[in-house]
Amino acid sequence: MKRGYFIRKLFDYIGALFLLGLLFFLWMLYHGPLSVPFLKPYIIEALNSEQSAYTMDIGTVNLELVRSIQPLKIIAKDIRFKKNDDNISVTAPKLFLSFSVRALLNGLIAPSNIEIKNPTVSIFTTYGVEKNKENEVNVKKLAYYTDWFKNFLEHYNSADKIYPESYINEIKISNASVEFHEVDLGKKWLFSDMNIEFHRNFTNLELSAGGIVDLSDRMATLEASILFNPIKEKMNLNVTFEDVITSDFINNIGAGISN
Repeated sequence: MKRGYFIRKLFDYIGALFLLGLLFFLWMLYHGPLSVPFLKPYIIEALNSEQSAYTMDIGTVNLELVRSIQPLKIIAKDIRFKKNDDNISVTAPKLFLSFSVRALLNGLIAPSNIEIKNPTVSIFTTYGVEKNKENEVNVKKLAYYTDWFKNFLEHYNSADKIYPESYINEIKISNASVEFHEVDLGKKWLFSDMNIEFHRNFTNLELSAGGIVDLSDRMATLEASILFNPIKEKMNLNVTFEDVITSDFINNIGAGISN
């Protein structure tokens, strides 16, 4: 009898201590960000696996209370990201991250949700073609973006889930400034207020992007979305644009902006 009473009291004390600890933890978060530097290597590992073709570094890592459906956020600051071939580089003041429980159960560290605000992005593409060969340019461009989409599906829809991207359910990039260079064509596109989203739905993958592009003599709004059903292997592509004169679409959009 005494033993049962002692065990019940022990659990009561443990529960009370846990509750006090939780309240103290929330009180600390309420009064400001809580530094958690020990999470830094785990975040880098989640976003930079051995199979990835890019590297990244981050500054500080905090736990913060924010106004959202998920009020407790892991926030990494001073993000620096680049592909190993230097074709893509990204800097951002903040990155919001949550870890994938499913990946952890499989012995991996991978992100589940990623949100980046106000990043600066530079992209350099090389098609391997001379710019005066118009027909060949179009063929090379089509092949380049077809290969990009295949690589996207390999990483984000991997059946073996060997890539961290395979566990990502949502990516949100908002208010990005993007420089897009077509190196061998000598062209540069400037995008502002760029928003990019990826959603892993129950039956499909959804990727969308939209922003304002500088056409030198005017600003135009471009939006594109891809909906891919991996079961049916069916893809829907939608592109919309505003403030673009139809007769200028081929000439101006195709010409880009010379460096």
